[in-house]
Amino acid sequence: MDQIFTDILLKGLGTVVTAVIASFVTFRLTAKQFFSQKWWERKATAYSEIIESLSNLEHYLVTKENILIGVTRLSDQRQDELADEQWNALLVLRKAKGIGEFIICKKASDILEKHMRDYENLYRENPHDDVDERIQIVRNCISELKPVIRKDLKLKS
Repeated sequence: MDQIFTDILLKGLGTVVTAVIASFVTFRLTAKQFFSQKWWERKATAYSEIIESLSNLEHYLVTKENILIGVTRLSDQRQDELADEQWNALLVLRKAKGIGEFIICKKASDILEKHMRDYENLYRENPHDDVDERIQIVRNCISELKPVIRKDLKLKS
């Protein structure tokens, strides 16, 4: 009787130990995948905000250029709204630049840092030249960032 009880106990204990180990391993793998997915989502969100802000900035500058050359006329209220959109875009880009490599990859951080420095340090006497160069800086930043973002997020071209 003791032998049967011992055999049952040992087999049951082995099953319990195996189940605990399997559960632990499964939990670790699932948690790792979950956190990896969340990190990817954070990176994708950061990159989306950067590209959206650069696009908003480009829109503002093109509109400003059109106002300067007389192609477009906007009410003072709409011009104020556009200026607010520009400042909001710049705030997002400064935040992304400040966070830098914590979320986005080093190469993307370096590209953003370089172009933001060029944008913020630019000054031309002629407003047309100033706006034209700013548009070019923003467009270059977008075109340099896109392939880096695709690679970092492991997206197909």
